[in-house]
Amino acid sequence: MFVDTENGFVRREAFTSQEVYRDELARIFDKSWIYLGHESEIPEPGDYVTRQLGSAPVIVIRTEGGDVRVLLNSCRHRGMELVEKPCANAKVICCPYHSWTYGLDGRLVRTPEVGGPGVGEADDIDRTALGLLPIRVETWLDFIFVNLSCEASALNDLIDPLVKLWAAYDLSLLKHG
Repeated sequence: MFVDTENGFVRREAFTSQEVYRDELARIFDKSWIYLGHESEIPEPGDYVTRQLGSAPVIVIRTEGGDVRVLLNSCRHRGMELVEKPCANAKVICCPYHSWTYGLDGRLVRTPEVGGPGVGEADDIDRTALGLLPIRVETWLDFIFVNLSCEASALNDLIDPLVKLWAAYDLSLLKHG
């Protein structure tokens, strides 16, 4: 369908078709490890950047403990995109719609106006179940990789052939520039 059988070229539509795009998202990007960025982009706790991962907007964040987390950039209350631009030294992530507030680790920490003006609590709101949705993340040499499906094998399984190929080199000397 997208290959010109007379000359073997891939037709332009293969690169512009929404059908091909959706198929590649589902077949490749949603199931594979995807490079998302470098740890140098978020050097300090509270630093974060945003990325679009296929159809999923995500936040790549350095937690207070120094870990790298990747969270779905969508408020659990009404689905509003939480942040649009990179930030340094954030203490929390706050939804611009109803001000639901999340810790750097994704925990829901504040729900203003739930239960009525100035209340912030309700019996049917379980904050432990309403944190930001985490995305599977692993790093290698400060490169950040994510997997949306959680079905992929460990990142080390994928990169092991590279590690063996480059065994003669001290990869710890690599610097991002």
